[in-house]
Amino acid sequence: MPPTSHLEIERKFDVPYDSSPPDLQHLPGVEAAGPTSTFHLAADYWDTRRHHLARHQITLRRRTGGTDAGWHLKVGAGVDGRAEHACELGDATAPPEALVDLVRHLVLEHPLQVVARVDTHRDETPLLDGAGRVLAWFCDDLVVSDTPPSSGHGAAQTVGATLRPDRTTPGTSHWREWEVELADGDRHLLAATSTALIAGGAQPPVFASKLAHALGDRLPITHPGRPGRGHRRGRHDRSASDVLGARLHSQLDALTAQADGVAAGDPTAVHDMRIATRRLRAALRTFEPVLETGATTQCTRELRWLGLMLGSARDAQVLRERLEAELAALPGGLDRGPAAARIDAHLGRLAGTGQAHTAQAVTSDRYHHLLDELETLATLPPARPEAAARAKTLVPGLLARDARRFLRASRRAGRALPPGRDVALHEVRKRAKQLRYSAESVTPVCGKRARKVARAATRVQESLGAHQDAVVARQVVRDLTTQARTAGEDLTPYDAVSRVERAAAARAVEAYDQDLRHLRKVLRRRLGGLLLAHR
Repeated sequence: MPPTSHLEIERKFDVPYDSSPPDLQHLPGVEAAGPTSTFHLAADYWDTRRHHLARHQITLRRRTGGTDAGWHLKVGAGVDGRAEHACELGDATAPPEALVDLVRHLVLEHPLQVVARVDTHRDETPLLDGAGRVLAWFCDDLVVSDTPPSSGHGAAQTVGATLRPDRTTPGTSHWREWEVELADGDRHLLAATSTALIAGGAQPPVFASKLAHALGDRLPITHPGRPGRGHRRGRHDRSASDVLGARLHSQLDALTAQADGVAAGDPTAVHDMRIATRRLRAALRTFEPVLETGATTQCTRELRWLGLMLGSARDAQVLRERLEAELAALPGGLDRGPAAARIDAHLGRLAGTGQAHTAQAVTSDRYHHLLDELETLATLPPARPEAAARAKTLVPGLLARDARRFLRASRRAGRALPPGRDVALHEVRKRAKQLRYSAESVTPVCGKRARKVARAATRVQESLGAHQDAVVARQVVRDLTTQARTAGEDLTPYDAVSRVERAAAARAVEAYDQDLRHLRKVLRRRLGGLLLAHR
């Protein structure tokens, strides 16, 4: 039976355990508070061992008691909103397939298990208008949670049904929270109720949900400083390990979100997954100095494999479109037919083969093993002791390290002579890309100066990307020219396209020279003395 779905709009608040709810009968539009009902709610929360759902602000629970007992899958839906999908209570030993199917792209083949038990004593009061309609529900919750010792660290265990509000018991905690959920009321009422509750001693929640509160530090910080995902930590309190974990989690999310599109051959999905793969590799390289030696070698190698699989189809398709457009733009009087057919056949075959390999890659055991490795790295980075230092102190030096590598590569390219200069410029491009992604990784800590570096590095990457595209295109045209000569075809179209690409490469180098000067200026201004350290 398919689940039922609806959108709930609510806000939660943290309050001291001995608080008394304020009077809410005088809010705009509220004429009275209805009779308070008391419920005992017992919920088992299900997730994978590594909390694939919780890290995406998704909760899956089986709850008894109250007026909506059953299985519930809740997914974030805008400000204050959550989409709730519900099924009947049914079997307590496994979630309904109808709900699991909605998050299959996140949990993949990882088994689901009970990760927390939450018992709630709830006093629920309706806020009514003059006609007796329920505008909103106010809930005063006394909560006790229990998490199995193995949650996040091993096989599933049955969570005990007897819970005690004893903070000294491992895995057990208790707290109080207030919640207001809209019924027929509007967001003006939600805002007014929030103001009244805060005036009555409530505070915005540290945790996004009861599950996040129950898990506490077991739930990884995927976006430091962003409220509502696990435990909030201040920008200045984070360690280098926190910053790396956040970057890996965010890009792992970006990567897995594209899997279905990649398997279906969507070129945009292929591009986006490829970018996420590059950013993951770049993050591991940037934070290499604070990680255990060799701890990321295998993962980096597998990310390179995935990037190659993704590029095999995408690059051939983009190159085919590029060469076909250049052929079409040639002056009239040329017989483009044989050249167009040869380009289409050669690059079309490469694109088709690449697409088949790409689809196979993202459904393979190798890909899923890579996801597991990335999850492990993101959740528990294999960090050296120095990684525990404040990110504000340590991370700028990591960015400066990538900047120095870029500057050395640019100096080598400046001294290189043809034909080696194309290779040297390609190396500069790779270093610029690493610098860009490095700056993006540390922006949550370094702020404006990292954003400035990222933007300037992007300009260099793009100008040298245009140069590399022209170099690759000329090489393909040379290969096709050889084939055409053997077949006795007219070589004029190939020669004309080659001249177009040669001119494009020259323009790209001119743009690079200007972009390089700008990036060097930004690095001197934003990183200053850090560039001189450890030269």
